[in-house]
Amino acid sequence: MMCLNPNSLLGAFGLCIVLFLHSNTTLVAQATDKTRPTLTHQPALTATQLSECIELAQPLPSRSVRQVPTITWPQLSTPVAPPVGQSFRMQAHPQTGRPDWIQLSPVGGTPADQCQQWFATLAPAWGLDKAETAFQLQAARRDHHGDLHLHWQQHHQGVPIYGNEVKAHFEDDQLVLLNGRVSPTPDLSVVPTLSVDEALAHAKAELTKTEAVVRLDAEQLKYLGRAQYETKLVIFQDWPAAARLAYAIEATPNLAAHYHLLVDAHNGAILQSRSHLCHLLPPNVTQATDLSGQSRTIHSYRVGSTNYLVDASRSMFQNSSASNLPNDGVGVILTANADNQSPRSSSFAPLHNTSSGNFWNDRLAVSAHYNAGVVYEYFEQTFG
Repeated sequence: MMCLNPNSLLGAFGLCIVLFLHSNTTLVAQATDKTRPTLTHQPALTATQLSECIELAQPLPSRSVRQVPTITWPQLSTPVAPPVGQSFRMQAHPQTGRPDWIQLSPVGGTPADQCQQWFATLAPAWGLDKAETAFQLQAARRDHHGDLHLHWQQHHQGVPIYGNEVKAHFEDDQLVLLNGRVSPTPDLSVVPTLSVDEALAHAKAELTKTEAVVRLDAEQLKYLGRAQYETKLVIFQDWPAAARLAYAIEATPNLAAHYHLLVDAHNGAILQSRSHLCHLLPPNVTQATDLSGQSRTIHSYRVGSTNYLVDASRSMFQNSSASNLPNDGVGVILTANADNQSPRSSSFAPLHNTSSGNFWNDRLAVSAHYNAGVVYEYFEQTFG
């Protein structure tokens, strides 16, 4: 499972990459500066391509597939009735009891129609009032096989629910898998009490505890390439607590600092505050469910507004002096998606596993990432 330089054990870990394929095969490879692979995001489709993918002139026919048994997971309190003639199997999150991994038999229709049919089917189990308006399409891409992948964001009354997203995966333009995080329809108003300026005042007061908060001039803003403060209204669902309306704020208090904050939109409480600077950013830790249904501690790394499945928490990690995360890390465990490609292929281009809210619903990735950490700890404790 692990490829190590025989002349050095832990010292050979420069960059540890975990690749998982749809066959559940796991490969761990050590890469030096000369062999380090380039990890990329698949490019998003253009507006025209997206339109062609979603608004197909003719519905796609259903295809015959092996039927899988309907499974009502023990934690799933609301049974799910699939469309007539269709079947599925699912796994539910061990804490919330909500489905987060659903394998499907295709239903036919346009890609968007297929998603909406299953959204409506799963709405009772997810606790959604109106599935038809609960999700907005954010992005689409086709992989090297030509298979379509759609990224949906959960909304409530037009306001995005922070960290809640569903990814739809197609084969031959037939929907076969949904995975992601969905919360019940929240019972709250989306009208904030605080204005944007008032929320910013609370954010700046929080930042002054650790940072120098200065006003950037025009030349500095040009160098920064964005506004000093960017604000949007979101719904923050920190299960099991009730959902809260909040302002998500990207803040640059000075040119040496960059923060993401969540500010309660009614009372100004700071719900979350995180530094985004790669060379100062500590690793993030969260719980995620693996293939066996076990809750595992997962270490990730946040750069900008994106969490990457990169473990920089181990003693081998070399910080800013040697690492440029997320692509170029020294002493990290990086779990990437091989996208059904072989490392022997000249076109091999693994993809980053990413999350906007440090929620990891791909159980293949969770298992690969967690087990790579277990292997590292074994070698460190056994051989030093």
